[in-house]
Amino acid sequence: MNQINNKKTVVKLRFGLDGYDYASIDFKTSALFIDEACELVQMITKYNAYNGEQVAEVIKKIDELWPSTNQHVTFEFGREYSPVLYINFPYWKSKKNFLKTGAS
Repeated sequence: MNQINNKKTVVKLRFGLDGYDYASIDFKTSALFIDEACELVQMITKYNAYNGEQVAEVIKKIDELWPSTNQHVTFEFGREYSPVLYINFPYWKSKKNFLKTGAS
């Protein structure tokens, strides 16, 4: 089983999806890259005001706004009663990316 499948299983278990009887109200995944985060947040389609598809779209926008080949934004998805998403930005962007994009 690959890592994304393991992470999907954890989300299913912790949210009580697909027939799992157990649910946890306090957990988060390890660091996720863009594609992984998009896939996992969409597993929870609706939860109160949470909408998994909309959250995935925001993650994609963050990816567009942070073009970097060596310092990646990472995400941690979980639950603190309701779904929660932590966004971890690198402390700095490389000079190479600064010159390429004109951003700091």
